[in-house]
Amino acid sequence: MKIIEDDQVHSKASDGDWRPSRVVEEAKQRGLQAIALTDHDTTFGVPEAQETGKRMGVAVHSGIEVNSFYQDSDITLDSFDILGLKINLDLIQPFESKLSTYRYGALDRIVNKFNQ
Repeated sequence: MKIIEDDQVHSKASDGDWRPSRVVEEAKQRGLQAIALTDHDTTFGVPEAQETGKRMGVAVHSGIEVNSFYQDSDITLDSFDILGLKINLDLIQPFESKLSTYRYGALDRIVNKFNQ
């Protein structure tokens, strides 16, 4: 069976190794017809990937992988990921901006703990 689509691909916009355009080039080279760029907590690389995809004949779906936390009286999930696929980039921008602010604040708190 040939895999023609990968719906969870990351770029340098989060924890991947390549620019979004290079991710698409690699997908094409590996025989994929479509990918979803689902970087952690950002859609920053999606437009670049989609433009490259148009040139190379690879469909690039917008996506995001959001780290989440849940707790109630019986259950604690300290880290799980929610994957959003084919999302509207304009509608996610306000959420993504808040997420970015929170992430930078978390990094500052981590650095402060190390410094102490």
